[in-house]
Amino acid sequence: EYAYSLFPNPAIAITIARRYMDLDEPRAALRELKKLEPAKKKLKEMVEAEIATIEALLAKPVEVTLKSIPPGAMIAIDGGPPSKSPVSANMERGAILVQITLKHHKTVKETVDVKGTKPLEKVWRLEKVGSQLTIRLGNRSTDPKGPTPILTLDGAIITPGQALDVEPGRHTVECGYPGQEARTNLRYKVPAGKTLNVSCALPDPPESPSNWKSPVGWTA
Repeated sequence: EYAYSLFPNPAIAITIARRYMDLDEPRAALRELKKLEPAKKKLKEMVEAEIATIEALLAKPVEVTLKSIPPGAMIAIDGGPPSKSPVSANMERGAILVQITLKHHKTVKETVDVKGTKPLEKVWRLEKVGSQLTIRLGNRSTDPKGPTPILTLDGAIITPGQALDVEPGRHTVECGYPGQEARTNLRYKVPAGKTLNVSCALPDPPESPSNWKSPVGWTA
């Protein structure tokens, strides 16, 4: 544009307009072309043809594709009914409000500017909502010579009292002693984005009398 201000040659303005089209800015291209009032018939026809081409493109809607990572999120546009991603539609130019929701992920709200003439693709990488679960052992022996209990979360052995990052949802906790059939089996539901502290009460060890309610040397 600076070059055209110094040398107001129609050929420069046409070149500027074409560069705007390369950048998918058709309205800016039109603005440049409509500044021109070429005297020569051939140049005038060229400018009119360029303007007609751009206006024809602007008369068509824009092909818009909205995607999420991971796929399958629900996408609502301007408060309308949600559809499962990816979502593709022909849209008029202008700002649209996009809301994306997926279980156990943060909800996204963003304004998208639909413009230009080329297909528009927008991809959102959704952020997981983290959850934590801490499991402690109850009724555990304080005798260092006593048997070592086993604590598992969804079948995997874990360390008692350790804060673990887990998927939101239901999890199985089990505690007991090696070689002993008796186990305490619990199910916990961990809400998305929450920290849950739970306790697994151990059964009596093999050598403990089953009728002890509060055995000496044990702590809850």
